[in-house]
Amino acid sequence: MRKLIGVLMLMGALWIAPALQAQEPAWIQVEAQPSLRAAEARARTYAAQFADVNGFRLPSGWYAIALGPYPTSDAATRLQSLLQDRRVPADAYVVDGDAFGQRFWPVATGLRQPLVIDVPPPEPAAQPSEEVSAIAAAPERPVASDSPAPATEPLEESLRHEALLSREDRIALQEALQQAGFYRGTIDAAIGPGTRSAMAAWQAAQGHEVTGVLSSAQRAALLGAQAEADAALGLARRRDEAAGIEVILPTALVQFDRYDPPFARYGGDAGVEIILVSQQGNPQALAGLRDQIRALPGVPAGGRDSFDAAGFEIETAEGARRAHVLVRLHDGAIRGYVVTWDDRAPDMAPILAAMRQSFAPIGPQTLDDLGAAPSDEMRAALLEGVAEAAPSRSATGVFLDAEGHVLTAAAAVAACTRISVDDAPAVISASDTATGLALLRPEAPPPPRRTAGWQRLPLEVGAPIVAAGFSLGAAMGLPALTRGIVAAPPEEGRQSLRLEMLPGDTGAPLLDGTGAVVGLLLPTETAGASLAITTAAVESWLEGQGISLPGSGTGQDLSPAALAEGAAGITTPVSCWN
Repeated sequence: MRKLIGVLMLMGALWIAPALQAQEPAWIQVEAQPSLRAAEARARTYAAQFADVNGFRLPSGWYAIALGPYPTSDAATRLQSLLQDRRVPADAYVVDGDAFGQRFWPVATGLRQPLVIDVPPPEPAAQPSEEVSAIAAAPERPVASDSPAPATEPLEESLRHEALLSREDRIALQEALQQAGFYRGTIDAAIGPGTRSAMAAWQAAQGHEVTGVLSSAQRAALLGAQAEADAALGLARRRDEAAGIEVILPTALVQFDRYDPPFARYGGDAGVEIILVSQQGNPQALAGLRDQIRALPGVPAGGRDSFDAAGFEIETAEGARRAHVLVRLHDGAIRGYVVTWDDRAPDMAPILAAMRQSFAPIGPQTLDDLGAAPSDEMRAALLEGVAEAAPSRSATGVFLDAEGHVLTAAAAVAACTRISVDDAPAVISASDTATGLALLRPEAPPPPRRTAGWQRLPLEVGAPIVAAGFSLGAAMGLPALTRGIVAAPPEEGRQSLRLEMLPGDTGAPLLDGTGAVVGLLLPTETAGASLAITTAAVESWLEGQGISLPGSGTGQDLSPAALAEGAAGITTPVSCWN
């Protein structure tokens, strides 16, 4: 077996080398972590799914996790495929690797080759349903049903023991692999390719022969180690009836403190605090809650923050403080959790994995039902920045020139008694129902933070694009970035897209990877599909208004942070009042 792996690795290296010599290598950076320990844990998780995981120290002191290397011409195609299959985070991007410093994963240098498993995976005893409740799929971890066997157990015997595992046994196996950092897939009791890869990665880490099939002794060792780790952390299910939440918590580290609606607080002396979040709400309340959580004393500023109409996640760190936030809006209820910790805390990776996997609502009740009035601090945070009146509808515009002219969709400003661009009153300078465009002129024009550059080249089908819109109106403060792809060739100045948009995204600019504007979103009522007007059609109409579009060079693709910063500079919320 080891000889076979060595031969295949040599053949792979000989095949890859000429391709990489032909052009500069490129990488797909999937995420970065503030500490080496956290980065190694995430690298192990990715290694259970991908064979080409690498980790590098960055000049900022963070640690990057990247897939590759690939020929430059193939990296973007590979990234798009991974994004469509949702196998990598939505903000993953292609980099040249020039900023990568010392490698920390894998330990050995050079290209990481796939593990070779020559045993076909058996069919699962029962096909699991596509949707399995996190609670139903995570029973108490059972004791292994078979007795430990010698380490030299024949492969055929290991497969026979594996085939006799119950559904609960297979779930326990996947949970143990997940909390050990080797499995990233769904806990579904199916021993498929993902579970096989995770078992192979665990075997490699333990110094065993890599087969992708655990012997009885290996399985007992894995489950035993996980049971000890669970006991040390006190991982147990907490059913908070008042909050309407069931979730696994580290009871050895935190205990219930008090209800402080919309929060249920759990704390202790181990440097860890967990807050369960529970309230009734809508997308506007969701945006306000994000600001409230951002202002909590234990949550550092900055970090990664993904937000859309369905919820948000925050990962942030400053000094010894770390925070992880997950909040979701479903059926009029906002629920989630905030985890903060410092350097006194143990490894948080298994705790966060257990919480994410087990988190589930258990009814319609929320902490609003306690009837407790919010504290003065909470009331101030909730009311801060909320206008006394709301506009009839909201949209997005893009700055065109130094005079502050704003381009948006005509439908967004039709039949409005009053129009505002950000907080400044504005008037319609020109509007055209044929193109669907409107040109606005603020009465006291604020200087645009940045003027958009426009790309005139036609977009290819399948090309990735990003819409930068104020999805939930001016209260957001910054535009949200929504990713999509080009669905069809342009036709009569229109471009069909596969992109989820909200009404507030109407008029939002479409950006390519370099941050150049390639079109403008028009209103649509079709879920999952959107329509944009092309740059060529925009330019043709604006020429009649005496405005020329500034061009854009063919710059390099931007990082997600740089793309978001550029989008914030060229966009503005547009409000219609009646």
